Amino acid sequence: MQKGMEKALRPYFELTNAVCIGELELFRSVAEKFSSTFISRISLADVAKKLRLDSANPVADEESIAAKAIRVGALRFPPNSHKEKESTEKRRKRQQQEQELAKHIAEEDDDEF
Repeated sequence: MQKGMEKALRPYFELTNAVCIGELELFRSVAEKFSSTFISRISLADVAKKLRLDSANPVADEESIAAKAIRVGALRFPPNSHKEKESTEKRRKRQQQEQELAKHIAEEDDDEF
C-alpha cells in the first residue's frame, strides 16, 4: 500500500466495518469521531472526469453509475446479519477483500502520477 494511504483510509475502513457487523452504535461513534473527514465531498463532475466519461452528459452518466452501485448487493445485508457473530473464516475473507480493495485504490492513485 502506498505510504500514508493506511492513515487516509482508516476512517472509511472503520465505518464500513461497523456497517458490515451491523453495529449501529459503533457506526455512530465512528461517524462522529471522523466527522471532519466525512464532511468533505467529491462532486459527480470530478468523478466523471476521473472515470473519463466522455458522453454528452457525463454527470448524468456518473449519477446512473452511482445509483446502480448503491443498489448492488455490496450494500445489502443478508437476513438477520445483525444477529450473527462474524466467524473467524468470514473475518479473514472480509479482511482479505478489504486489503485487495485498498491495493486496487493505491494502484489507481499510482496510475495518476
